Amino acid sequence: MRASSSLSILACLLLVPSLAVAAAPSTKGKKSQKSKKDKAAVEAPEAEPDEVTEPEPEPEPEPEPDDDDDDDDVAESSGGEMSTSDVSATARGGKNPASSMKGRVGVGGIRTVSGLNGLVVSGYLTDRLTLGAVAGFATFSHRENNDDGEFKDVNTVGLIGGGPQVFFWPYQGSRKNQVYADFGVGGRALVYVGLTGINRDRPEDATTLDIPVEIDIEVPLAAPVWIGQRVAITPEFGFVARIIPGSREADQNGAADSNPGTGVAQRLGAQNGPGVGFELGNTSAGMFIGLSIGYFFGQIGD
Repeated sequence: MRASSSLSILACLLLVPSLAVAAAPSTKGKKSQKSKKDKAAVEAPEAEPDEVTEPEPEPEPEPEPDDDDDDDDVAESSGGEMSTSDVSATARGGKNPASSMKGRVGVGGIRTVSGLNGLVVSGYLTDRLTLGAVAGFATFSHRENNDDGEFKDVNTVGLIGGGPQVFFWPYQGSRKNQVYADFGVGGRALVYVGLTGINRDRPEDATTLDIPVEIDIEVPLAAPVWIGQRVAITPEFGFVARIIPGSREADQNGAADSNPGTGVAQRLGAQNGPGVGFELGNTSAGMFIGLSIGYFFGQIGD
């Protein structure tokens, strides 16, 4: 009986742990489900609350720029050293081509569109306006017999011409370049007076005009090409009106004016004498019918 009791007690002891294990709740599945939920919570971003968009305020109209302010800004950006002319030039497009011309004077040689070869002097009254003068002469002397038949007298013939000129330069190239060009239009009035001979006998009561006299009005277009700021080579092309004073009609004594002028009538196929002529170009003078080369003095601006 003791043996059976011992076996019964041993059996009970072995059975209790098995029942305890069977009765214990299963936590493995719960832990697995919990880990999956935590992982999903980490991976899924939290939903951000909807942003409330506020209406953007309308931009206020900007005040119109003031010219004075622009000029001040330009002067400040250049270190405050820009002059008034520089500011005005900058407002016109950043160039200041004419700033260095006022007060400058040039001298040189010229052939005008009417054919006068001589010297020219011109000066800039303003940056774009020049006033000048042209003068030239040509003479020829030879010996001839005097009243006693001796070959001792010297006869001189020739032509003297001159007059004022004015030019306006609406376009001027940038003086910052080494080579640049201007373009302008001008006017020139010239008077030619001929020498018919210092020993030529002329009656004191003579009323006819036989001394060469001619008045030319030129309207040239000029395009000076500047080399640096001192030397200008200026070709010209333009219109010429020639006026030769006098009348070819004979007076009551049968005498008429024989003023030949500069001889333009004969060059064009007519007899020299008083009249009016017009020219636009001249085939004998090449592509340009006027040309001058001048050197200019005066202060050179920036």
